[in-house]
Formats: sequence, C-alpha cells, structure tokens
Amino acid sequence: MAKANFPSSPSNGDTFTVGSIQYTYDSTKVVWNAVSTVANTINDIGNVNAPSPTNNQILKFSNSTSKFELADLQSSVAFNVNGLTDVSAASPSDGQILKYNSSASQYELADGASITAVTAMSDLAALPNPKAGDTVLVTSLNKMFIYSYAAPVTFVVTVVNVSGSNVFAIDGVNNAALTLNRGMTYIFDVSDSSNATHPLGFKTVTNFGTASEAESVTTAGVVVSGTAGSSGATVTYTVPNDASTNLKYYCQTHGNAMGANIVTSSSSGRGWFVIATVTNASPTSISGVDATYTFAQDGTPTVITAVSSDPEGLPITWNYAVTSGSLGSIATISQSDNVFTITPSTLEANAGTFSLTFSATDNINGAVTAVSAFTLSFSPPLFTRTLEAFVTSSNTSYYSNFGLFGDFSESKYILGAVEDNKAILYNATNNTVLNTFTESPNGSISRFGECAISQNYVAVSAYNSGPNTNAPSYGQTGTIYIYSASDYSAITNFQTFGSSARAYLGMNMGFTQNGNYLVATAPRANFGSTPTGKVVVYDANNSWSATQISSPFSSGPFADSNAGFGIGVTNTYFAIGSPNYDSGSYSNDGRVDIFNATSPFAHFRTFLPASLSGVGTNFQFGYSVDAWDDYVIIGSGTSFNKAWIYRMSTGALIVELSTLVTGESNQFGKYVGIGPSGAVVADTGNDEAFFFNLTDIANGNVTANGSRAKSEYTAGGLNLNDFSEGIKVSKVSNRVSIGTYYPQISGSNTASRAYIYS
Repeated sequence: MAKANFPSSPSNGDTFTVGSIQYTYDSTKVVWNAVSTVANTINDIGNVNAPSPTNNQILKFSNSTSKFELADLQSSVAFNVNGLTDVSAASPSDGQILKYNSSASQYELADGASITAVTAMSDLAALPNPKAGDTVLVTSLNKMFIYSYAAPVTFVVTVVNVSGSNVFAIDGVNNAALTLNRGMTYIFDVSDSSNATHPLGFKTVTNFGTASEAESVTTAGVVVSGTAGSSGATVTYTVPNDASTNLKYYCQTHGNAMGANIVTSSSSGRGWFVIATVTNASPTSISGVDATYTFAQDGTPTVITAVSSDPEGLPITWNYAVTSGSLGSIATISQSDNVFTITPSTLEANAGTFSLTFSATDNINGAVTAVSAFTLSFSPPLFTRTLEAFVTSSNTSYYSNFGLFGDFSESKYILGAVEDNKAILYNATNNTVLNTFTESPNGSISRFGECAISQNYVAVSAYNSGPNTNAPSYGQTGTIYIYSASDYSAITNFQTFGSSARAYLGMNMGFTQNGNYLVATAPRANFGSTPTGKVVVYDANNSWSATQISSPFSSGPFADSNAGFGIGVTNTYFAIGSPNYDSGSYSNDGRVDIFNATSPFAHFRTFLPASLSGVGTNFQFGYSVDAWDDYVIIGSGTSFNKAWIYRMSTGALIVELSTLVTGESNQFGKYVGIGPSGAVVADTGNDEAFFFNLTDIANGNVTANGSRAKSEYTAGGLNLNDFSEGIKVSKVSNRVSIGTYYPQISGSNTASRAYIYS
C-alpha cells in the first residue's frame, strides 16, 4: 500500500481518500476507518454492465427512470452514472446519449449513434444486433436509415350507445379488438365530449380464457393528459416489453363492457426507418422570368423578381450576364439579391436588343438558369388622323397621279407624279423638299415616278420606258433607277428584260425594311400575247444582282394574271397579288402568293378568295396589297367593296374590314396600306380613306379608327377628284400619304396635291 499523509488535527467525520479507498475519522476512537471505495470510471461501478466497452457503444438517458440505460437492452436495472469523473452529463435530456470514445477511453455526450455505410438494403437487414439510435447510410439509395421504434399511433375514441348501453368506439368501430406491439407508443384521443365520465383504462389479463382467468389494473407505461371529454385530452400507452399477451381496455367508472380485448404482439416495434435522402439537389427552376420583354419607350424600368429555392434550404446566390447582343446604351441594370431592375434608355438612337441569362446557385451544385430577350424599340403611335401637311407638285397634266406612288424612311418620304415623270423627296420632319428626281427616257410616256426608299437608297422606275421608242404606249420594258438617299446622286439603272419584253418593270416596288432587297414587279410581261407577269428581287448588297421569283402557278409562269399588280414587302415575306388570275370557278377572281424573303425566295403560301363572301367574276382579289410584320392587307378590284387582313405565317384570316365600317362605296379596297400605326383603306367612290386600329391584332382584334374625306378640303376653290387615289403607309413612323388623281386649285389644272397624316 502506498504511503499516505493523513491530515493533522482532523475533526470527527472528516474524510480522506487514498487511491480508490475512502477513510472517515472517528474522534471517539482517534482512528481513520476505511468506509468505501471511490468510483473514478464507469468500469469501477459494480452496477454498470460495461466491462469492455467498444468504440461508439452508447448509454441512453431515460426521463421515466432518471437513469442512463444501455440503449440496446432497455434493461430495468438502473445504472447510476452521476458523479463519475470521466462523464460530462450535467442535466441530460430525454434521448440524449453517451458515446464511448476508445481513443480517449471515456464516454462522451454525443448527438447520435454511430453512422455506418452499407451498399444495399440486403446489407442493412443483415447487420447483427442493431441498437436503437444506430444510423446507417445505404449508398445505392442515397438514403439514411435509423434503427428506432415506430412512430406513435393515434386512435380516436368516442362513446356511443348501442341498444341502450354505452360502449367505446375506436376509430368508429364499436368495442374494437386491438392488436398492439410491445415497445410501441399508442395515443388514445379521448377529447370528444362523449368521453366525459368515461375514463379509459387498461387491465392485464392472466390465464386468459381459462377458469382461473384474472385481471389487474395496469398503469405501467400509461400517461393520462387532461380530462376525458375535454379538448386535448389523451391517454398515452407505451406497451412495456414484458407486457402480458392479453390486455383489456375498459371504462374505469362503468367496467369492462364498454371496452374489448387487446392482444400484444411479440414484435418489438423496432426497425429501420428512413430519416433522410442523402443528396444535395440544385435549386429549383427559376420562375418569375419571362422569355421576352419589350421596354417602355418612356424609360419606365422593367423589374424582374426571379424565384428559386434550394431543397436543402441553403442560401442562393443570384447573378446575371449578357449572353447575346450588347447592353451598350440600351439599358442599365441594377440588382438586389433576386430582384433585377432594368431601366431602358429614352433615346431612339439607343434602340436595340440583348439577352440576359439569370442564374441561381447554392454554391455547391451547378447553377440553374433562365434566359430573357429584351427589346427597346420606338414603334410609332397609333394614327390620330391628324393632317400634318399637304404637299403640292406643279404639273403639266391635271391628272398627274401625285401621291399614287410613294414610300417612307425614318427621316424622309418620297412621292411620285408619274404623268409628270418626277419623284419628289421630302424631309419627314418639316415636309420641305429635299430633291426632285426626274427622268424621261421615252419622253412624256415614260411614267417615271413609282418609287421606294431605304436608309441608303432611293429607287424610282420609269415603268413605261424601253429601248424601242416606237413601242406601244402600254407595255414597255421598264427601267429602274437607283440613287443615293444621302446625296441623291445617280448610282445605276437597269432594265432586266430585253427590248421585246413589254413588262412594265417597276410598276410596283418596295424595299425590305432592312434595306437588303428591292422587290420589283413587271405585271404586264409579254403584254399583247399572254400577260404572264414577273417578280424580280434585286440584292442591294451585291451590285443589284437580279433573281426572278419562280411562279407557283400550275398553268405556267404567273400566267395571264397581272402578277405583281399589288405588292407587300417585309423582312420575312413578300406578298404578290395577281388580280387577273382565273381559278377556274370564275374569271379574274385573283390570288395572293406569299414568298420567303430570303434567297432563293421560295413560295410559302397562297391566299385564294374561294371561301370569301361575294366572290365572283372580276373579283380581282389582290388588286391592292401591302404587308407589315406578319400581316398582309388585301383589297379587291372595283365594284366589290372588300378588303381583308390575313396573318402570313399561319394563313389565318383576321378580319374583313368592310364589316367594321358603314356607308362605303363599291370602290372600298381599291388601295390599301398597313403599318405599325394602323391600316388605311381607300374608298375612291366616296373620296374617303378609312383608318383601322391594329393594337390588339395579335389576338385577332381590329377596330375602326375613323376616316378622312374630300369634303374637308373643298374650301378656297379646291376641287379634289378621286381623293384617296393612292395610299402609302409608313413602316417606320406614324405617317400615311393619301394621293389625289387630279385636283384643281382655284380652277387651275397645273398643281396637284398629296396629304400627309399622322
């Protein structure tokens, strides 16, 4: 035994420890007595069955006994660990565990039991001696399992009267026989008011079904909360592991007759339960972000609140990037977490498009994304039918047809006076003359004046000119002249067809809005035999090389049709009217063909009038044609007062415009125009032009928007003949020109007039 130095001058009852032995001083006998052995570790305690703990073995605290117990045994033996020097377990909570750490040779408080990984469910089932609280990862499923008791089961208890006697009903079943698993917890909900005065209890039955059967009230595992028949009242029964095979539930006031038998199962109620899917998923798909946005012209910001969530609840980091186009000066972008504020420019010079990719990431997985395309454009406002100006051309012939031909660019517009062989270019802001183009290769009959304009070029045709000056006054080859739109200098001219071809080349012309192509028609090609008609596309970026569009007619190349008498040109489609086409059912009932606006300019669709109301001989569907965006407007010839709008991409008829107005003559539809500010239809019989609102055309809705008429301008000796003879609607501004056939001003035949409206 080791030498010990006991305290000097001890008092009665003083204690002193040497090694593992504690001594107490007895002053009556003046002696130190060995009275106990001090426990320093768990293995020093005789009432703990843990002589050789393995790594991660646990002790589990139970509120019901206020003791630590071996979790896998659920033993009734109490193991007191309070005061141990190698256990830190102050104020343990229910279910908290001690886990043995072999490296430190001591028990430590832990959050849970050991975690093991197995490959498949069969490996999980084969694990030997699982303990409550053990957790196992099944890698093939990416799922975590815990070995535990099943979740509590709840029964709803009511009292019902059967043949004059009250009985318990369990989940609606009277005197229901129950089977309960040992070790599991069952909650009997006795809150229904019918349970008042009927307290639920349990009995243990021994020698069940024999002459010596006996019953005894059992309270082990039973916890009563509240008063039967009151809100929230329950009776919770945790079936002891050593519970009898036979039990009863009964009314503690009125006896067994209200209840029924309970059979307890040998099942422990324990097993493997899924507690988690071990994965880290990407954030959910982004919502709240549209595929396309069109900015407000007044600079109002577009505010986008992107929405995504992380399945694991991790914080999300938001970003954006310009992924197509260029942000440039189109807009500015600010971001606050998932809220993006995009403020557009108010300057027309900054119009353009770009795309943003929004991204959300949890900083673990790859980002989820959403892409939006943004457009800043300055579309013209709707027509208000406001007279901006009238422009006058001096002429030598009172029927100069001034305004019958014309076109608009963003800053300029041009009007032709074909009987005077001139085309006049105007400033679109102040309506002043910028330049007058004039050519007369065949003298007065040249009919120079059909015109078209792009940002870079002016095209004017003399459609009745030709190399043979002795040719008839109708049916000459036709010549197209190209000028610079900036300094008005001549660039080139071409005839395309030979001297013997009487074509009327350039009788109708139009540039695509991007300026890449000039489309010109020759509706009277081969006039004098069969007026087959021709359509030619000139490439402005390739020395004006010509491509003749192939005819879609089964009877030959635009045979006997006046193909191109009406024409509409967009960046996507060309619309070509053939008013003298014979369907076979009628003569000259007409047709309109749609071609793709990219080489080789393939035929895309045909519109025929067969199903339209009033169709008949000389219907001349396609006599007038214009196009904008995805829409084509088509007018019929004289005497039928008809005009229609179709969608070119789908072939759908949007509206018959004559149904939206009243009082029109049979000349309604002789000239038509369409653009972003609306549609306009001439009624030369009434000297009137009708306006239409296309704001909701994408949804198939078109409305009338008033008219302007000759009667407004007869004061001061002005006599307008055939007001609305010629309609040209701008594709880039809210302008429309309305021509007159032969106006007289104060009796003079030497001036003519065209009207510009917005």
